[in-house]
Amino acid sequence: MRMQPRDIMLLVALAILWGASFCFARVALAELPPLTVATMRFGLAGIVFVFVLRWSGQQLPRTVGAWRDFAVMGLLNNLIPFGLITLGQQHISAGMASILNSTAPLFSALITPLFLGEERFSVGRILGVLLGIAGVMVLAGPAALGVADYPALALLPGLGAALSYAFAAIWGVRFRGQSVRLVAGCQVMSAALLGLPLMLGVDHAWQFRPSFEVWAALGGLALLTTVLGYLIYFRLLLRAGPTNALLVTFLIPPAASVMETVMFGASLPWLAIPAMLLIFAGIALVDGRLMAMVKRRVALVQIPKTSFME
Repeated sequence: MRMQPRDIMLLVALAILWGASFCFARVALAELPPLTVATMRFGLAGIVFVFVLRWSGQQLPRTVGAWRDFAVMGLLNNLIPFGLITLGQQHISAGMASILNSTAPLFSALITPLFLGEERFSVGRILGVLLGIAGVMVLAGPAALGVADYPALALLPGLGAALSYAFAAIWGVRFRGQSVRLVAGCQVMSAALLGLPLMLGVDHAWQFRPSFEVWAALGGLALLTTVLGYLIYFRLLLRAGPTNALLVTFLIPPAASVMETVMFGASLPWLAIPAMLLIFAGIALVDGRLMAMVKRRVALVQIPKTSFME
């Protein structure tokens, strides 16, 4: 499906919003623990989604089975991955966290054929995953040797978040045909409700007195990167298809890195650039678009076979 100029604008806007989420999280983590940041993000977003659904005339589900499905989605697609991302961001930069997060399509390429019969392993998928692994190893190498300013274990939460997103994509297949606003809103509400007892029981969140800057960052996480981000993403998914929507994966790390540099004066380690290129190349192979492009180019330059006797 070919993208129209409007679709490209939506794609860029989504990359900026989701790239900004890593910077908002950095601000909030200065005063709040990861689990509290995650729960408050989805709690505030859930309240907004209640009004969005009411405004659009949609009713919340009334069955236990429906809320069970949304609760699993809320865990896999919201609470677990964002909690892990913020946990990792206590030790690594927003740009690094966004690079690790971009490996989600690689995990999806590995596990989706095991659970969904509609996709199969291919040479391109396997090569793409291997390139992605190489990119992660480039990031982890200096830390493993003790020459980086972050521990190697700090990369694991980001990879765990990407794996959780991959499982969420598999679980999300069951919501095909349902209202995108309803799916987005109910999973966010479920994530907030599941995180609330943990935020109170583990973090003792009532003890914190966030500053205005932290509340502003939480508002940005909830309103901009969650509510507006989800609405743009699902609109892009319907207009341009899942393959084109996946392109946002390529744009989030550069967007997060640029914003972190502007806002905090931070810079990526030099090895992050080749690591990011390896991961992006892997995603391109998994996506299948790169292989198809190469095949088309080969077909165009192929010389027809002729006989010297003609």
